[in-house]
This record gives sequence, C-alpha cells and structure tokens, in this order.
Amino acid sequence: MPSLRTRTGTWGVSNLPEEFMKEIKVIFTDDSVGFVKEAQLNALITAGKIKSFLRSDGWVRVGIDPVREIRFQGRDRRKVPDE
Repeated sequence: MPSLRTRTGTWGVSNLPEEFMKEIKVIFTDDSVGFVKEAQLNALITAGKIKSFLRSDGWVRVGIDPVREIRFQGRDRRKVPDE
C-alpha cells in the first residue's frame, strides 16, 4: 500500500490514522459477516477467527486459498532461554 503524505510526514499502513484505514469484509469462523480494519486482518487470521475475506478479485478461503505468509524476522524475545 502506498504511503499517505501529510503535513507532518509520511505514514505507512502500521501507523495510519484509523479514519484512513481500509475496512475489509470478512466471514468469521462462526459464519457471521462483518468488516475489520486492514491492520487487524493478519492478527485475526493468525488467531483463527477469520474463515474468509474479500479481496478485489474475490473471496479468499483461509487455509485453502493462497494468503500472504505472515513472518517475523529477528530474535524472538518472548521465549525464555533454557536453563
């Protein structure tokens, strides 16, 4: 997603003000339909709460259709070292 230029600087998706964030239509795992902010989608997919979401080219079925891989690069600081 392109950055949004403002008077005070440039925002990327992660720190875009909420009023500018795109909402994505989703089907939750309980089959209810709703909208989530673009920035929330990855976390909800990872948590197993999203069954499908709507892209510009159609519905994506989580776990069936290709979805961008969510990766973290760097040292995982949450793990406690073995003693």
